[in-house]
Amino acid sequence: MTEIPIIDTHQHLWNIEKFKLPWLSSAPALAKSHVTSDYLEAVKGLPVVKAVYMEVDVDPSQQVMEAEHLIELSRTPANLTVGAVISGRPASEGFAKYIERYRDNSVIKGVRQVLHVPETPPGTCTRPEYIRGVRLLGEIGKSFDLCMRPTDLGDAIKLIDACPETRFILDHCGNGDPQAFFQPNDARRKEEPQHEVAPWKRDIEALAARKNVVCKISGIIARAVKGTWSSADLAPIINHCLDAFGPERVIFGSDWPVCTLVASYRDVRMDRLDFGRIAYVGDAAHAMSPQLGQGSNLALLDAMELARSLRTHGSVERALPAYSRARRSQLRFYQWMTRTLTPFFQGDSRLLGAVRDVFFPIGARLPIVRGEMIATMCGVKQGVVGRPLALPRGLLALPG
Repeated sequence: MTEIPIIDTHQHLWNIEKFKLPWLSSAPALAKSHVTSDYLEAVKGLPVVKAVYMEVDVDPSQQVMEAEHLIELSRTPANLTVGAVISGRPASEGFAKYIERYRDNSVIKGVRQVLHVPETPPGTCTRPEYIRGVRLLGEIGKSFDLCMRPTDLGDAIKLIDACPETRFILDHCGNGDPQAFFQPNDARRKEEPQHEVAPWKRDIEALAARKNVVCKISGIIARAVKGTWSSADLAPIINHCLDAFGPERVIFGSDWPVCTLVASYRDVRMDRLDFGRIAYVGDAAHAMSPQLGQGSNLALLDAMELARSLRTHGSVERALPAYSRARRSQLRFYQWMTRTLTPFFQGDSRLLGAVRDVFFPIGARLPIVRGEMIATMCGVKQGVVGRPLALPRGLLALPG
């Protein structure tokens, strides 16, 4: 299968020995350096070909230093970073002088100021001096990223209408909150959602009606429920943005390393293999490790079960949910095995490598363990315990 190359348009990097990030004091899980080598490790084995740096709200006194650092970083061939959206305060007196120096710099793509912090109350971006700064970005060919409260998207619409020549990027789907789409009795909801569903949807549609706005699918994982989230939790936000903006005006961003508060860069969790009249089969849903070599096996089993469900249930509306349910236990087992075994084969730990080299051959000589290993590698295990998947008679028969 040909992999689709990924351009990550929302990559964060910071070195706390060089830069001051005041907000890290309230985010202890992120309060360490995250530099290029860490990012390269996070995307190792994935088809990420380029990345665009996103500002990290450095102390304002270090904004020029941040920009110059990213310009230098982008010139290093070993890095994936090829462009940068830098920090800026469009309403400040010195903003014009600050941004003019990067007018002709191809690395600096635009500016962002985070607007969902206490220092920027609702209405901040609608003030005349703010509008003047954002208009200047359009005049010099730079963009402005909108990162704001989901309840303040109306302010974004006013700013966009006042700056028709500026390109805007809506970060994080307008900070849509997955928990807003939970059912009222969902036990995972631990706090009030950050917005109501209907007003957020209307604002997204209004933003999409402005043709100088692009939507970035990023960041929403940070509001998902750690440990129990699934793609189904994110789907309502992503699908609405795709429907409103269309695929031509939607881009992807990882929000790494902020995303690691809930998930890793490579996390794929498909608790359901059906969405409407669409069925997911094979690598699109499995995220299997190459160590297990199960891509083809599981894809064939998916196809077999999908055919059986369609034959048994008749209508697509009944067949696809039945297909998802039938595949769930086996796929969960293989995804768990993937996460368990990958560090033994693709990690940097010499200890885990030694454990693999010593104990795996021993296990292969024990009849019970050997049987479990064969069943696993044949793709017929359905769980840690229990009988292997029964294949239809003749499925593996070779043509005469």
